[in-house]
Amino acid sequence: MRVLIDTNVLVSAVLYPAGMARRALIEAVEGSDEAIVCDYAIAELHDVFQRKFPAQVELLPQFMAYLSSGVNIVSTPERSEPDEIALRDPKDQPILSSAHANNADLILTGDKDILDAGLTHPQAVDPRRYLSR
Repeated sequence: MRVLIDTNVLVSAVLYPAGMARRALIEAVEGSDEAIVCDYAIAELHDVFQRKFPAQVELLPQFMAYLSSGVNIVSTPERSEPDEIALRDPKDQPILSSAHANNADLILTGDKDILDAGLTHPQAVDPRRYLSR
């Protein structure tokens, strides 16, 4: 199963090493699924840390080394597919577009806008649900 990991899971995984997001990330990366992260999420991760968590920016190099060793980092499409669902928050659209372009089966996210969008393929799941499947 191909699992695209959203930015909010990455941020939580960095900030909360014992948390659910970190456990789900590790399962996606080290388990039997193929973990995917788009370059948009990587850029957004760095931006979030610069703006909201500048004191923790030093955690990113080690985290990125872990990601690059077990995750397929993919390009984000420049625009959405014409038949793609329009998400409530336009900043989430590149995540969905990346999932479609890279044939992801799941989007691992904590974002309520994505979780509540009624996606069927790819399906959106939060870390708890991902771990319990």
